This record gives sequence, C-alpha cells and structure tokens, in this order.
Amino acid sequence: MGKPGVEVYNTNIRPLDILADYVSHYGVKSDPTLSSAYQQFSQSLTPRQKQILKNQYEYYQKDPKFRETRPYEDWESISGLPGYFRGYTFNQWKKGQGEYTPEQLKNLDQVRKYLNIK
Repeated sequence: MGKPGVEVYNTNIRPLDILADYVSHYGVKSDPTLSSAYQQFSQSLTPRQKQILKNQYEYYQKDPKFRETRPYEDWESISGLPGYFRGYTFNQWKKGQGEYTPEQLKNLDQVRKYLNIK
C-alpha cells in the first residue's frame, strides 16, 4: 500500500490499457512531462468536445451497467477527461483522431513518443 497500482479483472486486457490507466490517473500528477501535456490538453477542449463529455456522462447515468451517480464535475475530473486523454493516446477509440484538434493530436503524439507507444 502507499504505491500506485492497477487492478485488472479482465484477462483480455492489453498491456497498453494498463499503461493508459497508470498514466491518466497517476502519471499526469507525478510526472512533470505528462502533467504538462495533460494540463495543455484539458485547457484546449473545444465547446464540441465539452459537449461530447456531457453526452458521455448522460449515457453513463442512464445505462444500468454503469449507474453513474457522481456529480458531473467529479465524473469529468476522475473519469471523463482522463478517458478523453487516453482515447487517442493509447488507441482506445477506434476513430479517435476525428475527436481531437490538430494541436491536441500534436500534443498527444508527443506523449506517445515520450512513452514509446507505436
């Protein structure tokens, strides 16, 4: 205890997904390079992207398998924004590039390079 960790319940999980969880929940707070990239990303969200996050939140509230009950601000900071950051960076969104601005993609590509993600 007292150290970061990731619990894995799905045997089909990719190592890249484990790295994604670590980076988006711990690395962005403890590593200056990742922290800077994450702050830059979070401050660059467009109104359309903010609406995408709100739509995701509403979906998670209504879907019985998620049953999201946290206030939006808590969900956004703990789940929504980290998920958006991971989507393209760790190949978690199939059509990810279309959901980001060119500047964001440049920033996230730098994160990929920093982490040696192919």
